[in-house]
Formats: sequence, structure tokens, C-alpha cells
Amino acid sequence: MTSRIRRLLPHPLLLALTAALALSSAVGLLRPAVPAGARPTADPVAAFGDPARAGFTVVADAEDGLKRPRDLGFNPLFPEQLWVVNQENDGTVMLERPGADDQVVDARMDAVAFHFMDQVSSIAFAPDNSFATCHESHNDGSGGRGDDYMGPTQWTADLSIYAKENQGFSQAELTRLALSLRAGMCVPDRSLSAAAPAAAGPAGDDEPTATAEPPDPEPTDPGPTEPGPTPAGTATPRVFRRGGTLGSHIDMLHQSALCMGIAHGTENGYWVTDGLHGHVVFYDFKVDHGFGGTDHSDGLARRYVEAEFSRLPNVPSHMALDAATGWLYYADTGESAVKRLDVTSGHRARALKPEGERLVEFSEMQGVTVETFVDTGLAEPSGIAIGDGLLFVGDHADGRILAYSLETGALVDTLQTPAQALMGLELAPDGRLWFVDAEGQTVSRVDPGADPPTATVTATATLTATPSPSPTPSRWWGFLPLLGR
Repeated sequence: MTSRIRRLLPHPLLLALTAALALSSAVGLLRPAVPAGARPTADPVAAFGDPARAGFTVVADAEDGLKRPRDLGFNPLFPEQLWVVNQENDGTVMLERPGADDQVVDARMDAVAFHFMDQVSSIAFAPDNSFATCHESHNDGSGGRGDDYMGPTQWTADLSIYAKENQGFSQAELTRLALSLRAGMCVPDRSLSAAAPAAAGPAGDDEPTATAEPPDPEPTDPGPTEPGPTPAGTATPRVFRRGGTLGSHIDMLHQSALCMGIAHGTENGYWVTDGLHGHVVFYDFKVDHGFGGTDHSDGLARRYVEAEFSRLPNVPSHMALDAATGWLYYADTGESAVKRLDVTSGHRARALKPEGERLVEFSEMQGVTVETFVDTGLAEPSGIAIGDGLLFVGDHADGRILAYSLETGALVDTLQTPAQALMGLELAPDGRLWFVDAEGQTVSRVDPGADPPTATVTATATLTATPSPSPTPSRWWGFLPLLGR
């Protein structure tokens, strides 16, 4: 629909009703309701403007290759690129200059996406032209076994490589490949899949509890293992080398089937909501194996078992890291809440045994700080975005986007969208909100509404305006790099 970009404006009746309500409020006949836990604020939400006058520009739909889109993300190295992931065909749609008259649509699907992007739920970018996806899958795409050999996959956004390299499979080869992509496929030596005891480090000085399994031979040190910050400054485009023949993915780890959300953490590190186990997990791909490779043995995974969430099938639990504070916000969709995890808290308590692959570390974290940020006024929170001192939450159930103060947790404002199944939510570099509608199969931009005109009221003897409490403006600005632990 590149040539049919359309803007959805509020209905005239809604505008008339809004004006009437504004007038009655001004003369004291009607005072605005403040939701529980909310605080009046004088600062408008820039991404909303006047919510009653906001518009919504649909920039892509099914004709552009959208097939149940569930998440989206801007490429920080090339911010004119907006990437969308499709659950229905395990593929992506890249929109270059989205919403512009010369918008370019690039829909692709990797030849081996039936494993490496099976039932994709979410996408997150690193600043070096790479990204990772997570998947609400039991590994059903690989021969229908459903062996839960799934987790986050890392990709290059280099358009000369992604879904271009290692794509020349015959149908017979793809059939054989689908049957072989199951637990153990990516392990160089399955006898080395037992976990070594986790080493103590900056995350805590406690000695971990050793497992009964004999340790693996000491691996080559892959570098720091703590969830640290993304380095500040403009990233240099990454160089991606050839690693094998399994499509164009550059790495994958496999300890989180039914993965419902993903957020970038540090360099090659990502946070995910693990729907099979019901908690947050941190993964670090370390050094990728090159596109099409199979060696994932330098990977790291840490289970934050105290950072619980409840999976709601077919509704992603998206997440976002506030780099200024170290709080990781994530949707607990099944519990109608948003929670946050302090990623600098906790210690490695014990080693775990990974399933089907060797990892340089697989451990359980304990003593972490987890808080419920919002637990009222939400039905099925899904989309999560951070910016302008606010946390934006998209409610899948009714299509609302709610803005909360990061400082106080107060509800600042609400925007009703036309989405039938609101899922991924993203703030563009220019501060505008974008979202996907899985049922409507659309990507849309929020166009902030202009401030309404101030009503002129003629005072009468029978109408006395009731003053509202003086609002307390509150805004917490900035994104500073998160210091490592």
C-alpha cells in the first residue's frame, strides 16, 4: 500500500463531544476523572498531543507483505529503516523512509526461518547493524517435533546478507533440513553439554552451588559476562563473516521456548521473557559464528527466576531497558501488569544444565530487585516503549496506549488507537509513536493532536467554576549510558 498511505482522523462527532466536555469542565459542571493512582500533570505527552485530536497514519498493510505483524523496531545505525516481524510467515518487512512519499518496502523470509525465526514474537536492535528476534515456538517448525529447542536468534541487518546468503536450497534439501534442526543440531560435541559450575564475578561474591555434573574442559575466556551498557556514541557498522550454510542467521541460543519479548542490553547481550519457564532470562551471544554457522558454545544464559511473568498465548510480553537507570520494564501480560527488574541487582547462585547445547555459562540468579510498576487499569499489556521520561504501554485488549511517569509511576495520559490487536510499540528517533496491529495487519504512526482552542466562558450568577488542584509538573529527562556492575 506504499502509494495508498492513509491517515485516520477522529470522527467529527467525537470532536464535537470533546469540545462540549471541555466547555463544561471549564465552568465547573464536569470535572475530569483521574484514574486510580494517577496524578494531574501540566505537561502534555508530546507523542499524544491532544489525544482526542490525534490521527493515525497507516503506512503498510497486508499488500506490503504484513502477515500478522507482532513487533517493530528502528535500526539505530540507519534510522530511516523500520523493521517489522511477521508471525504468520516467519519473515520481516523492512520499511525504508516509512510514511514518506518515496517509502520503500522490502519483504523477506530466510530459507531456514522455520527454525531460526519460527513464530517470531519480537525484535530488538543493537547499534551495530545487527538485531535479534525471539519466538513463541516449541520448535514445531523443525519437523513438528515440538522439542522446545528454541530461544533468541541473532541476525545481520546488512541487506546484502540477510535472507540473501545461503538461500539456494531445493525443496528436498529443505525437507531434510527441517527434520534435522532439532535439539543437538548446533552442538559441536554433544558429550560436552553438561554445565560447568558458574564462576563468581562482579554480579556477587557468593560462591555458586556446584552441580553433580562433571565440569566441561575450561573454555577459552570469551570476555566480560556481566549485563553491562551499550557503549555510548555512534556504532561502527559490523563486518559479518561466513560461518556455514544454515541460512543467514549469525547466532542462536536455545534455552527459552515460547519466548514472548526481547530487549537489547549490551553489545551482543539481550533480555527475553521466557514463556515456557515464566521468567526473564539474559542471553549473551558473545562472538557470533558468522552467517549460516552452527557453533553456539561460547553463549551465556542467566535465569532471573524471581522476575516472574505469566504468558498469555498469542500476545507478546514486550520489554524495554531504561539505560539511564538500569530498570528493565516488561509486560506481565497474563497478570495484567507491568513489572521492572533492576539489571544491576542479584548474584549468580548456582549452575544449571543446558538442554541440547554447550554454553560457557548457564546459571540461576537470585537476590534480584523486582517491582510491580503498574497493576491497575490494564487488561492485556503488550507493547512497551520508553522515552521523554515516560513509559508507554500498549494494551492489546482495547487498543489503548497509556503513558506513565518513569519517576512516579503515575498515569499521565491515555490515547485510544483504532488497533484491533495492538502489539509492538516503538518510539521513532523523532519522538513519534509507531505500533503494529496484528489483526488489522497494519503498521501505523501516531500523529499528535493539536491543542484544542481555549473555550471562552461568560460567567453567570448560576454557574461558579470549581478550581482544579494545581498540577505538579514532573518530568525526568535523559538517557545516560548504564554503568556496568
